[in-house]
Amino acid sequence: MLHLLPGEFTNVSMHMREVLKRLGMRYTWCFYANEYFYCTFYILCRTIWIPSVYFYIYPCETSNPAIFFMYPLHIFQSWFYVSKLPKMWSMRNGERYKLKKAGFTLKWFDPITEA
Repeated sequence: MLHLLPGEFTNVSMHMREVLKRLGMRYTWCFYANEYFYCTFYILCRTIWIPSVYFYIYPCETSNPAIFFMYPLHIFQSWFYVSKLPKMWSMRNGERYKLKKAGFTLKWFDPITEA
């Protein structure tokens, strides 16, 4: 079960992104903080933690043989998505820069409204 925990850490932030968007809080510090938290933990959990667990699973005699094939695929899939995160991080920084340049101030829970 140790290999499931990193995924659960990132799932909360992943779903929170969508909840904040649907609540109209897309342009708040809460959204951006959650986004940066999501990227950071996804990178840490999916590039370091998940691959390291494989070394504990591999020598275990009671492991299902399918795990020896499926788990490395899961690792490569995670690494693929991790490769997309720096671009997303950069896009979020770009959005914040454009908002600041336009004279908007982000608040934690109050979304930006049109004047």
